[in-house]
Amino acid sequence: MKNFLFSLIIMSFLLPDSYSWEDGGTILGSYGNISNPINTGSLNGVDPYDGDYMLSVSESPLDGTPKAYVAYIQNLNPGDVVTASFYTYDSAEGSPSARIWGGYASNTDINSYEGSAGGNDAYPSGIGWEELSHTWTIAADKEALVVEARLYSGSDDPTVFYFDLISVSAPETATINFPGDLGDLIPGCTDLDACNYDQDATSNDGSCLYDDCLGECGGTAEVDVCGVCEGDGSTCDSVSLFFSEYAEGSSNNKYLEIYNPGLESVDLSGYGFPSVGNAPTVPGEYEYWNEFDSGATIAPGDVYVICHGSADASIQSECDQNHTYLSNGNDGMCLVFGTESSYEILDCIGDWNGDPGSGWSVAGVSNATQDHTLVRKESVTSGTSNWSSSAGTNADDSQWIVFDIDTWTYVGSHPHNFIVEGCTDPLASNYNPDATVDDGTCDYSIPVANAGVDQSVDFGELVTLSGDGSDDGNIIGYLWTQTGGPNVSLSSYEQQTVTFTAPDEFCTLTFSLQVIENDANFSDYDDVSIFVGSYTIYDVQFTEDQGSYCYETSNVGESVTVSGVVTHVKPGDYPNFFLQDSNSDDLWSGIYVFDSSVNPSVGDELSVTATVNEYYSLTQLLDVTSHFLLSSGNNIDPLSINASDLGIDCSFSGEQYESMLVSIQDVSFDSVDEYGNWTVSDGAGGTTMIDDYYYDGEKVYSDPSGSFTKSNLPANINLKIIPNHP
Repeated sequence: MKNFLFSLIIMSFLLPDSYSWEDGGTILGSYGNISNPINTGSLNGVDPYDGDYMLSVSESPLDGTPKAYVAYIQNLNPGDVVTASFYTYDSAEGSPSARIWGGYASNTDINSYEGSAGGNDAYPSGIGWEELSHTWTIAADKEALVVEARLYSGSDDPTVFYFDLISVSAPETATINFPGDLGDLIPGCTDLDACNYDQDATSNDGSCLYDDCLGECGGTAEVDVCGVCEGDGSTCDSVSLFFSEYAEGSSNNKYLEIYNPGLESVDLSGYGFPSVGNAPTVPGEYEYWNEFDSGATIAPGDVYVICHGSADASIQSECDQNHTYLSNGNDGMCLVFGTESSYEILDCIGDWNGDPGSGWSVAGVSNATQDHTLVRKESVTSGTSNWSSSAGTNADDSQWIVFDIDTWTYVGSHPHNFIVEGCTDPLASNYNPDATVDDGTCDYSIPVANAGVDQSVDFGELVTLSGDGSDDGNIIGYLWTQTGGPNVSLSSYEQQTVTFTAPDEFCTLTFSLQVIENDANFSDYDDVSIFVGSYTIYDVQFTEDQGSYCYETSNVGESVTVSGVVTHVKPGDYPNFFLQDSNSDDLWSGIYVFDSSVNPSVGDELSVTATVNEYYSLTQLLDVTSHFLLSSGNNIDPLSINASDLGIDCSFSGEQYESMLVSIQDVSFDSVDEYGNWTVSDGAGGTTMIDDYYYDGEKVYSDPSGSFTKSNLPANINLKIIPNHP
């Protein structure tokens, strides 16, 4: 028998096509605030890229990320590959700008959005006409793709964009539609709220017009901030609206709630809620002007809720306006009265001054603006532009009550009475830890066990558990039970005080205690935890396993308590800092603390409880839950090393100095890369890199084009030296 080997090559023939707006077409449809799409020749000093005509579209008003539909590919199959490109004109790097993107639709309706297909992350570089392109592989259960020009506005309203020469390559079984060849599509205005709504149109061509405040279709008359048509904004004062609730929860469960404490309804056309994203371009100034929906008002004593369009249904039921770009915890947002160029700040959540890290602290809760819900206290009757005063430092001086993530109990109304009546005595059997006012119902007929306070102990230490119980009778018995951790042997299980020897490993042991009184009544169980082993920075940092990148800790996600001396504080408003163990002569004894809730000084000895994290192989501590000042005025001398000890590439030798204070001598400049990193050499002939990201002072070098020498340059290290001070 002969065996034959067949090789089957499956080929997909592609159909290329292009379009350059030479026949009068504009767009196939749009999403968001697309306005004035025109087929034009040279406009505003911009000449078409190909031929005599191009597409011009505008965004107005500025809100969200609108999309112009420039191609529609039907009759696709899962796994098909489609490539598209177009040219866009951009005269300056940064906003305004555009990207090429894709969205899925049905074969019969270009507006039937069936999910994002993604797109290119690249923006134009600002050199004039530039081609943007992307390739899509069609997902399962999808049959049509819409090629979109996504618009990212600047500060001008309207912001004008230019496009030309779109090309599409798709399987020959597909149907490619461009604006000049609409096929079965009927262009027109498809918005029911528009004054020129076309009931026969099947594709929104961006031509929709709306009545102005004088009732003129497509007119330009506007309502001023006081609600007066064609007014000048001089006939009203702002009402003291303020933020009454805020949530940054799981997934897209985010919202803002605004309360009207006044006696009259408020027209929100004179208000806005501008914001910044993380660190603003100009500290103290907003980056994005966000407006309320047309016609929005707040009745007296009522609230207005702005939520993410994909928030939970229980949030949506209270929502008055959808807004995609709500805070991720570190994006400052303010409520203002006025216009983009002239406004009064009424209230804020966060600020516009800089990136706080993961979020801002509120009422003493670290990162409370991330993964929490904030509800304004009933006693607050107006907002404030002073976010620090609003946030406070503890539960008493803060204007907010901080709730756990996904607490939506209070959204939709304000104010709330948080007084909880109940038994406030921990010794009573019906003690209510949530009660704020004792209602006299405490019951002492059932005994209450007290297993004692949690303890932290060392390996092999003799540990004592001492229990207690309260009752209106006499406690006659104790029952101890181990409920977690490696098994240990108690000296007794039926005595008030028992002992055991801690194991020789990091672990948490848990025990429960039940007490019995003379009427044979048994208490509920009370628990106690024993934490065995105290971490040092060395315990967190040291590893001999290089792993997938560069010697990352195995403790990621663990909550640890470590102590050390602050060797450097990052300059600016958010003082992240380096901590080094002063009681150890070992390497691997420095660590970076990325948390803005601690504001230390160099030389402070701190005990910090936080979560271990890796950021591009920089071991760091996040989300500080507690910190204590042990002493101050301490000094750690920099460890003298050679540049070759650190090197440039990842190495075991270099990693052991991570986040430690070091010095190198006789430094000379070699080169600088595109990221501003300097390659330098020292007197011993080794090379390493210097980055001044954490440096804030007079530069120790002045001319990167030449050489320099600097002795005794202290630095904190993470793969490359980071200057600390001259």
